[in-house]
Amino acid sequence: MMYVSRIFLVAVCSIALSQAASCMNKNVDMTPVAKAGEEAISRAFLSYTSDKLGLKNATKEKKTELVHKIIENIVIANYARSIGLHRGNDFIKERNDVIFNARMEYLCALYQFNSECEDGLMRKLKSSIELQNPEIEWHNVFIKKEAEFIPYGGKIPKATRRLKESIRSSLNISYTDTLAITTRHESVTLSTLLLALNDNDFFNILDSTNDERTRLFQTVLLKRYISNFIAQLPKEHQLLLVEIERRAEENLLMEFYREHIGFERLSGGKASSVRYIVTDDEVRSFYEKNRGMFEEPEWVEISHIRLKDYAKAMELKKKLDEFPFAFCEIARSHSIAADAANCGYIGIVKRTKNLPLFKEFAFTMTREDEISIPFLADGYTEIVKLHKRKTRILPLNDPHVRKLVIDAIQPIKREEKYQRTVEEWKRKISIQIFSSEL
Repeated sequence: MMYVSRIFLVAVCSIALSQAASCMNKNVDMTPVAKAGEEAISRAFLSYTSDKLGLKNATKEKKTELVHKIIENIVIANYARSIGLHRGNDFIKERNDVIFNARMEYLCALYQFNSECEDGLMRKLKSSIELQNPEIEWHNVFIKKEAEFIPYGGKIPKATRRLKESIRSSLNISYTDTLAITTRHESVTLSTLLLALNDNDFFNILDSTNDERTRLFQTVLLKRYISNFIAQLPKEHQLLLVEIERRAEENLLMEFYREHIGFERLSGGKASSVRYIVTDDEVRSFYEKNRGMFEEPEWVEISHIRLKDYAKAMELKKKLDEFPFAFCEIARSHSIAADAANCGYIGIVKRTKNLPLFKEFAFTMTREDEISIPFLADGYTEIVKLHKRKTRILPLNDPHVRKLVIDAIQPIKREEKYQRTVEEWKRKISIQIFSSEL
């Protein structure tokens, strides 16, 4: 269930709105299908989300389930705001990117630009707001500086250039002041526009090749003027886009809250430093209910077939899949190991250090009479058959086992805290689902 939730969250965060907004005169139905406090979830937004998840023809029950997931994001976002997560610099920076991406995705779907999204929108933008930008000779835009050195030698790291005072000194003002970007709303010089960028966008352009600079600058223009473009859309499309932006921001807040309580970001990253207290009773209970997690093989009884040719090994494996009892005969006929005449039988192998790789591999097998896929080991291709294995349960008083238990309980604690927050905040706001509108 948690895995499904994460898939849903990723899908909603990156919603493409691919089918329902295929043309400008398409009806956008903003009738609410649900409300979470003052926030309405429209029929149009639900339709877009359903399409993204492959639920275009979903039953009412599936749509209801989807609405509940959207509401869950809304209530978590409300809580995240209540504890100030929306005020952090990291959130504010990411929010700007998330909103921009949400707008781009909607507009690209609306005009069906698909793979040439930015280029298509740029053409639309130029015609709609009369955008004109001159040809830029990027090699003249920035002042090339000699590398600075610190006392013991070595160039100053690139990161130390990320200072506001260094931005203006990096620009060739005499050149960039001569280039104007004009629209029906404004006229700005290239220097003014570049100096208005955040540090990250500015230095991305500065540190790129000339061809890449042209592409990045196109994104800069889209970011600056996309609001003017949106203002010319029909009102119903503007309303839907506002809802899309709101949901995107809430999804980001939800992600920040999950990180706040110990989950990794959906996009991956380092393990969380947030740790939950686990009592001795919880440790014992988890250990008793999940003893199989702490099972360790003591010895295995195995046979093997050793070959030089991997392709031949794959051919023999196909025969073994069909006739597993032919292992002995095939080992005698094809194995190049010294034990081939004895059906490749090795016998009992105990778990010790520095075992040959093919014997170590046998300890990863779990089913008696299981035959492995061919694998490379020490210059040969091996196929291993597991006859028997003996296991033991590692004791709870082993410090390593206790740590494994505590680590295994951490995601359970995180999920419990997350669900408690959801339920608590659902009780604080009025939740309504209008089944007749689904």
